[in-house]
Amino acid sequence: MVLIGPKRGLQTTDGPSAYPLQMRPLYHADQLEVDEGNDLMLTCQVRGRPTPLISWYHNHTEIKTPWKLGSRAGVIQSTR
Repeated sequence: MVLIGPKRGLQTTDGPSAYPLQMRPLYHADQLEVDEGNDLMLTCQVRGRPTPLISWYHNHTEIKTPWKLGSRAGVIQSTR
């Protein structure tokens, strides 16, 4: 697993990678705000072999639903 974050940098959690890791951050923010009821669009551009699997986390918990996932972008619906 590879973890990427503005404060964390780039870390691997399963040992050395057989392929060079590449990342291109488009936007870094320690905090994003969205009004309740509005959507938040997050985008991730990655390359790798094998093709990377993308997971999103909030407060160290993987975001599962409500989540609309495209190939490399997702929309989180803001609800309470």
